[in-house]
Amino acid sequence: MAELRLTASKALADEYRSLLRQEWSAETLLRATGLVAKLLRASERGTTATALGSMAEAAGRFRPDAQVAAALGGFLDSLFEEGAVPPVDRLPIRRSPAKARLAQAAELSWRILTLQYLASRVAQVRLTGGVDFLRDCQSLVFQLDLLFLLPDLDRHGMNLEHDFLLKAMEAHLALVRRREVAHGAYLSGVLFEYLGEAELAESALAAAFQATSPGNHDYLTKAHLVWFNLLDAGKAHEAKNFCLQLYRSSPPELLPEIGEMLDQTFSVPARKRATA
Repeated sequence: MAELRLTASKALADEYRSLLRQEWSAETLLRATGLVAKLLRASERGTTATALGSMAEAAGRFRPDAQVAAALGGFLDSLFEEGAVPPVDRLPIRRSPAKARLAQAAELSWRILTLQYLASRVAQVRLTGGVDFLRDCQSLVFQLDLLFLLPDLDRHGMNLEHDFLLKAMEAHLALVRRREVAHGAYLSGVLFEYLGEAELAESALAAAFQATSPGNHDYLTKAHLVWFNLLDAGKAHEAKNFCLQLYRSSPPELLPEIGEMLDQTFSVPARKRATA
């Protein structure tokens, strides 16, 4: 099997951290997918001719106008059992400009989220080097898809693309869970939130927080999600206890922000979760 060694440069890592810190929007999703393209293009220069040949051979099966067709090499195969989801080439051709743009974005995210499988099983290319950084970038795309792309697909009635992308997100989850318990639980929680599974989301987000050390960069992010879900479910007493325990167990530099959470918890009435 040929090898593609991923090169995660300092510039790419800095761009990734910048995307994490900024206020997220649909534009952030474009930048995140572009970041994956940059990673693959930078790595492509060190790839063996055999690996590039495998990529090029598969590339003809994709539309040439996709943003990262060259970088992803046109890997295309169904990740799932036959009949479980429609193959990409059987998805409907969208005629309106808005739907065509969304369909292309969904296909792009699908390729990115299933890249490890497509590389090894379809193009016979083994990814090495900066695979952890690639997985981090994929997780960023995952979260941005939940916030922006999936809701857009749903609003436009693009159910096939919507469900096809969800399957790719489940595949990424399976990959993350095997390597990063806390992060896998966190991604499960935000996915359950999107799907309207409140209790499952609450449980997964609590597990993600419990598996995260106070020194981790996203410790407070996960704490915020647990806290907000408790308030959103109308569990004011549990939210207060959570904040008090958080205040007692967190390092000093985090206490001002946790203090603000405590103030809000005690002053703002808990909102009852809407029921269908």
